[in-house]
Amino acid sequence: MKHLLIIYPHWPPSNLVGVHRVRLIANELVNMGIKVTVLTVDERDYEEPHDLSSLQLADPRINIVKVRAKQVSKIFGNRAVGDIGLRAFFNLKHRALKLCREEGVDCAWISIPSWYPSLIGQHLHRINVPFGIDYQDPWVHKLHEDTPLLSRARFTVGLARILEPAAVRSASFITGINEAYFAGTIKRNPHLKRSPQGELQLGFSHRDHGIPMPSIKSPWDAQHRVFIYAGAYLPLSSRLWKQLFLGLQKLQAIGKLDSNIRFYFFGTGTGHAQSLRQLAETFGLASFVHEHRERIPFLHVQELIRRAEGVLSVGSVEPHYSASKIFQCLLSGKKLFSFFHEASEARTILKECKALNFHCDFVPTASDEHSVDALVPLLSNFFDAQAEEWSPELASLEAYSAERSAEKLIQTFSKIAPMS
Repeated sequence: MKHLLIIYPHWPPSNLVGVHRVRLIANELVNMGIKVTVLTVDERDYEEPHDLSSLQLADPRINIVKVRAKQVSKIFGNRAVGDIGLRAFFNLKHRALKLCREEGVDCAWISIPSWYPSLIGQHLHRINVPFGIDYQDPWVHKLHEDTPLLSRARFTVGLARILEPAAVRSASFITGINEAYFAGTIKRNPHLKRSPQGELQLGFSHRDHGIPMPSIKSPWDAQHRVFIYAGAYLPLSSRLWKQLFLGLQKLQAIGKLDSNIRFYFFGTGTGHAQSLRQLAETFGLASFVHEHRERIPFLHVQELIRRAEGVLSVGSVEPHYSASKIFQCLLSGKKLFSFFHEASEARTILKECKALNFHCDFVPTASDEHSVDALVPLLSNFFDAQAEEWSPELASLEAYSAERSAEKLIQTFSKIAPMS
């Protein structure tokens, strides 16, 4: 592969998680001598705030091609069509076809979500350009049991069941964070069993870590012991958070929760009507919790983590969920409290790094009472542990680096059959 076209609607200065997956792999590919063109949407059409500091994280050798998107459409003042991949679909499609015809593209790699640009693949196939679809999340996915029948989420999943077969029909290969992210797609579309598949973790680059941001002001007082969670509050993580807060409540009841402890939650999102701080309040823990639901810049989060005493990483009730933030947490050098499904890849990674000192398995069949009983001593030990007691073996992380993911992408592409 000499020239790869990546189609993804967001790129720095966007601050979305998916941007980091795409730009990390793109960075490594250009280091390997591959020409990379990223087809994206002009940042003037992004809805989220820009993170200008992220511009320094993308290799300048990557060829960036931008198209415009239509404005967000509204009905009676309510957001109707906002998905950027949908708003920019036709411009992305036309430019992708032009690039493939004029610039000798060997392959296209379409990372989702946004889901809708994956449908561009069938148009590329018609001009004999192979393409792969990359699953950063399962397209057809399980909804939280409390999701209303008449909701955007249910409509989106229903539409996914119709559109996904069309998107993957002519795909030459499939990739994803891990196999579980696209296993359902393979099952629903059996012809894909004959196509190459690649597991590419979001990964990390050491170049991203240790970049100082001295101008950032810490939002806490000097006497506070700070523990940071940076990431989304997912609907399917609610049960884990409730158990965690119950464990903290028990520690407080027996006088083992230091009054100077503070939890700072960043980028938890607005997917829940109830915020994490409001949930904490129901357990009498509001004074310990500070929440900033909007995402803050990637490098700002890293700077704040370096100043904190420790970090938290909380997963989901589903085993496929593999929190990308686990790499950021481990590379920070701060002690880590983790709470993941017993069968999750995140747990496997922590085990390989000998970083299970303060890890609790979420066991779906266990009662909340049993789970909380397991959490309490782990939390107590986590808060009491000194910095020198935390010494994971990070050499094992290299198997999940962005460089390794880029190599796997090349290997996956090399297995596809030539197009006639």
